[in-house]
Amino acid sequence: MKEKKINIAVIGGGASGLIAAIEAKKNSDSSCIVSIFEKNDRVGRKILSTGNGRCNLGNNSRDICYYGGTITDIVPQIFFNFPDTKEYFRSFGLICREEDNRLYPNSNHASSVLDAIRLSAQSYGVDIYCNCEITEISLKKNKFMLKSSDNIIYYSDVVIFSTGGYAAPALGTDGSAFSILKRLGIKISRCYPALCPIKTNPNLVNNLKGIRIRARASLFDSNENLITSELGEVQFTSDSLSGVCIFNLAAYCKNRNDLFISIDLMPNTNLKEVYQLLFDIYTYRSNWLLEDFLTGIFQKKMTLQILKRCNISLKSIKMTCMLSEKDLYSITNVIKDWRFPVCSLSEWNNSQVTNGGVPLKEINSNLELKKIPNFYITGEALDLHGACGGFNLNWAWASGFCAGRNASLKWRKISYD
Repeated sequence: MKEKKINIAVIGGGASGLIAAIEAKKNSDSSCIVSIFEKNDRVGRKILSTGNGRCNLGNNSRDICYYGGTITDIVPQIFFNFPDTKEYFRSFGLICREEDNRLYPNSNHASSVLDAIRLSAQSYGVDIYCNCEITEISLKKNKFMLKSSDNIIYYSDVVIFSTGGYAAPALGTDGSAFSILKRLGIKISRCYPALCPIKTNPNLVNNLKGIRIRARASLFDSNENLITSELGEVQFTSDSLSGVCIFNLAAYCKNRNDLFISIDLMPNTNLKEVYQLLFDIYTYRSNWLLEDFLTGIFQKKMTLQILKRCNISLKSIKMTCMLSEKDLYSITNVIKDWRFPVCSLSEWNNSQVTNGGVPLKEINSNLELKKIPNFYITGEALDLHGACGGFNLNWAWASGFCAGRNASLKWRKISYD
């Protein structure tokens, strides 16, 4: 088997890995060999899928309230040391624009973001090896020995581990690389899908399939304690609740089976106002068919499911005038508090990010492993997940920047000693 010496090895060519490699090379000297190892046939495949292909590459807010996971305590300092995102990418020739605090490339195409970063990495002299999976890492005489799928053993002074997590396995991030860390004695927090649909009782949603509505979705436990709440578009599928606001609830579900989601279909109107609205509609639609009672407020198939949830049968009550005051109150309550049990989270292939990974107890504030000096972790491989809206790419860039710069400092110290 052939052997090759390098200085800084970046395992994974996603968002954080590319930035880590750029910063490692920029802050070293020309003799430093920085290499990216990517098991896919190209780097940055997940970048291309973000923002529905437009690449929501960041958010102007870096508030820690948008993040969860064990390493949140060290995140503010890492963000503090990362430059303004728009200015940082401008240095690559990438121009960004804003939409409601979210950052997008001026071209409106994710390929522009990836091309700007990839070509910048190449221009700095970063070596990129695609179709090259690192299958094992071990220590040998103060060097890291990396076994690769191309039958070459690479010896490196410093390693930056940027493989991602389990989310979106079709794009190559299937969590298999965590086995490398486990063999090195690194503990991994249990991982769950995040930013994904939430499965519920199919009988409650199958007839709502395809409906999208702006609503407030609130997550409760079985004792009706509010866990979190999100305002946004709710989408109904044959067996799940979906949409950005549902995605943001998913991180709080993990493997719990005692939760339910309450959907408020009219979040800007209180219970009393909704009842008054229904009563007014009742008075001038009394001679309408009951199935048309809520026309103009909801789609017809949603109206039918609301009535079904209230145990109001169209067979026995055909006309609006046949509704009782109790029926109006029941409809009001369902509109404001339509409950769906949380059965499970969707599969990894429908998840945008991983909840879990390398926890805080394994790393220092520079993202270096405590047990293994000169070994850094970035991005989604760490136990940190953000909300929808560019927050996870915020973290990818900042963590890559932090690890890359610190790796270059470590290499300088090693090479001078």
